[in-house]
Amino acid sequence: MARRPTNQQRELDDLLAKYGKSVADAFREAIRMARGAVDLAALIDALTRRDIEVAMQLLRMNQAFLLPLTEAVRTSYLAGGASAVASLPVLLRGQFGFGMNPRAQAWTEAEAGRLIEAVNENLPAIRQLIVAGVNEGVPPRRTALDIVGMVNRVTGRREGGILGLNSNQTNAVINARAELYRLDPKYLTRTRRDRRFDGIYKRAIRDGKPLSVAQIEQITKDPVSWFTAA
Repeated sequence: MARRPTNQQRELDDLLAKYGKSVADAFREAIRMARGAVDLAALIDALTRRDIEVAMQLLRMNQAFLLPLTEAVRTSYLAGGASAVASLPVLLRGQFGFGMNPRAQAWTEAEAGRLIEAVNENLPAIRQLIVAGVNEGVPPRRTALDIVGMVNRVTGRREGGILGLNSNQTNAVINARAELYRLDPKYLTRTRRDRRFDGIYKRAIRDGKPLSVAQIEQITKDPVSWFTAA
């Protein structure tokens, strides 16, 4: 017989549901801000001139965009600490504090540093994408949009860029887009794909008619959400 969850377990589940989502939302927002801040014209110009170093400098994320994410991590940590303290005997509660606790501060600072490193982790994979694009004669604008995404005319935000994903996620998105460009049926085996576009893709395969860049961008819209959805 399954054991019923305790009040503390239920509270922790509620905290995970609340703050896990807030951290994920803050992460997505930080990435969107970073992608929106990239000077697209300068990036395309650098790619046209095959100046990979300048292109990489334009893509390095400003740490200021991660401040809301750091705050979301800190808030979730404090909430978890408060929940743990509440379960202690009354006489012991006063011995534990999370407001200015050095260990709590050290943890949140270390976690923030890890997040910053994770955000910039995919830069080598992006460099490989740029080099491959240059060598294969891919139009610079297409490469740039693959990285930072296209602007949604309704929201005014860039969507579909790989900037901000980790290296494994970046490679997954790059491979998925390559499959779409060459109408590879393997794409339909990807569990994280947006299944709403399966009909369009199947018809393209059946008719042997390549998808347009705009269609591929739409199908792979906002890949950050592929890996941060609750």
